[in-house]
Amino acid sequence: MAQGIYKRGEGQWLVRIRQRGKNINQTFESYEDAKDFRDLTVGHITGKTYVDRSKEQCTTLAQLLLRYEKEVSPSKKGAVAEINRLRAWAREPFASWSIVAVTAAEIVEWRDRRVKQGKAPTTISNPMNTLSAVYKKAISEWRYRLDNPCSGVSRPKGRPPRDVRMNADLEARLIAACREGPPWLIWTVRIAIATAMRASEIRRLKWKDITSWSAHLETTKNDTARDVPLTEDAEALIEDMRRCLPHRLDGWVFGPPDLPAIDGGFTRSMVVNHFINAEKLMQKRASEESVTLPHVTFHDLRHVATTRLAPLHRDGLHLAKTTGHKTLGMLVRYFNPSGEEQAKEIRSVAKDRRERGLM
Repeated sequence: MAQGIYKRGEGQWLVRIRQRGKNINQTFESYEDAKDFRDLTVGHITGKTYVDRSKEQCTTLAQLLLRYEKEVSPSKKGAVAEINRLRAWAREPFASWSIVAVTAAEIVEWRDRRVKQGKAPTTISNPMNTLSAVYKKAISEWRYRLDNPCSGVSRPKGRPPRDVRMNADLEARLIAACREGPPWLIWTVRIAIATAMRASEIRRLKWKDITSWSAHLETTKNDTARDVPLTEDAEALIEDMRRCLPHRLDGWVFGPPDLPAIDGGFTRSMVVNHFINAEKLMQKRASEESVTLPHVTFHDLRHVATTRLAPLHRDGLHLAKTTGHKTLGMLVRYFNPSGEEQAKEIRSVAKDRRERGLM
């Protein structure tokens, strides 16, 4: 079989294929179209599918990451965090390689290196999942012919759920340390403890969505709106906030959550970093008193609130509606009563049943 591509003039490319006396001639306006037709036709004739890898070979991982950052990430709620992960991958040495050259071996080496550095399992798994999403997008929609190097690479085993409790002394010490931070810090901490709202949900609070009974959350982690019921203590806290916080013309309680701090936004890093500073101050003060305190993160406050709210609900499903947990399995990770607290609850129920003649 003879076949070739010939230039016939400006914008004229002739594909000529001959086999067993049969001629195939086709003219195209570009060499690329002519080449695609020739390769596909020859593949059909010979029964050998031809795969043109030039597109994949000429595309680097860094280019793929940048395209994903521009076209996909902006539409996501966690865009900022995802973009940070994409840019971290772009700083890896193999980001300059062709995408077909990046294999599972590079991902395994990256994972093992991070494990040795003592990184948390989610700090390793989340970037791996992001990179996997990039390859899936490239394969399914951008029509790249390649394998996903993250497929089949195991993620680090997750740590057991944190067992978080906060007594009155620890809470008082934390609140006192938060008073040394920006004025809004103490309010975000107290809201978290009173309602079990996530930091992302607190950041998105608007005054128009808060009544004496509930706080409406238009956007949550689970992509569904929900109403957070307010206890009497939480209602009183909201009223204190109305009196003490400066009135914003934009309606946000703390500030626009989607703007950077430099533009007046109220970002996740602001909440987390200032809380870390307050927690360090609390630990420093306790150390000076020779007192040992457990380490506390902002997200731990959700554990504390969930455990405190549990006795006020009739069952787990009722509690999950308040806290916004999608499954009871996830709720269990945040419900951390002590053995003594559980024993007292059981004894109280048993006493009530005995008094009613049910035991």
